[in-house]
Formats: sequence, structure tokens, C-alpha cells
Amino acid sequence: MPSEKTLEQQIEEIICSTLEQLGRPDLFRRPVINFIEARDEKFMVLKEKIGPWHLLPSEFLPGARSVISYFVPFTKEVALSPIAQESSAPIWGEAYLEINSHFDRINAEVERFLQEQGYATASSPVTNNYDPSELRVPWSHRSVAALAGIGKIAANNLLITAKGSCGRVSSVLTSAVLTPKQMPEVPDCLYWKDGSCGKCFAICPAKAFDSVPFDKFACQDQLDAFPPPGVCGKCLAICPYAYME
Repeated sequence: MPSEKTLEQQIEEIICSTLEQLGRPDLFRRPVINFIEARDEKFMVLKEKIGPWHLLPSEFLPGARSVISYFVPFTKEVALSPIAQESSAPIWGEAYLEINSHFDRINAEVERFLQEQGYATASSPVTNNYDPSELRVPWSHRSVAALAGIGKIAANNLLITAKGSCGRVSSVLTSAVLTPKQMPEVPDCLYWKDGSCGKCFAICPAKAFDSVPFDKFACQDQLDAFPPPGVCGKCLAICPYAYME
């Protein structure tokens, strides 16, 4: 008997249940998920703002009709941990590594389900998917999440969502036609809004925000200098919207 649930609902259930199977409620909360039409003209903005090397959905997956985007928010303990640490916070690094490796499993489950329904799929890894000489990514999961209405890009180039700015994001492309949801209102970055913040600039150990545009090479050098796994998170954790229920 056919499922009474919509395709969108089934995809959301797969993402949430596969994350739950990781068994780490101490690190992660329920994902924020939405869909965006692959032919949406907003994708052209990424060619302009990021660079001509950023792929359109149709360049990534010929025949793409939709993009599934989802943000996995960190728990409060993880989200606030980098502030008190001089270098990297161990629990932040653990959460970072755990979800990065688990994204492969989540995306594989989503793709398997859609392929069984007769749809084409594609996904991009969330780490090591950049040109190390230029630090360019062909597919920005974070920017796609912003286009999908999951969050807003902040002055530190990161994402503010309804569940905060601390977490990780991934996405899957498909030939299935999926309907976007109405997403909850997300606060504006206070620096963009009225210039009243800028805490992320001040806390950066690499001083990467002292130049315009953001010095991504200084940021990467600082990460390389931190103990493995070479993660920071300070500019997210200091954000007034780092953690929201």
C-alpha cells in the first residue's frame, strides 16, 4: 500500500532517523530541513558572490529539479564550548568530526530512498571539497542553505538559523520535484543590521576579519596550527545567536 506521507515528509524522516541512529543527543539536535527548486534564479547569485566556479544545480546534476538542504544544530554545551578555550575545544572538535563523517551516511540513505523511487541524485562531501591552493569550493552547502531559507549569512560568513549559528550543514540534489516549506523567521546578523555587534571579528585568533574581504588563508593557517582535528568555532560561539531553542 502506498505511503500516505509525502515525499518531502519521508525525506525528512530519513534525515532525522539516520541522525538519531548516531546516538549522540549530547552533541546534536533535530535538524532544520528545507527544499529549494533547482532552477530557482537565486542560484545565479552564487556565481556572482562566490565566483564563476560555483556550480549551478544543473551543472552538478543534469536534470536536477530540487535541492534538499539541512542544518544539524549543536547542543548548548557544544555551541558555547569554544569561547572558554584558548585553542580548540575538544567537544567542538568531536562534534565536528562526528557529524562530518555521519553526513555521508545520512546522504547515502536519502539518495538510496530517492533512487528506489526512480529519481537521480547527487551530493558533495562537506569537507575536503575545496581547491587547497585557492580555498575555493564548487558547491557551498552553507550558501545553498541560505537560499533555501534555512538561515541568513552573517558578517562572519556563517549561517544564523532558527536554532542558532552553531552546527553543520549538508545538501542533496535530486531530479524529484519537492515543495519548499515556509520557514520560521530568522534574526538578522546584528553587525549587518545596525553595526552594534562585531564580536566575531574581535574574537578571531587569526585576525582574519581585519581585512576586507575575509582573509580565508589566515583562517586556514590558524586552523592548521591548532591541535587535530584543526577546528575553531570561536566566531560562531561568540555570536549572540550561537544557540537558540
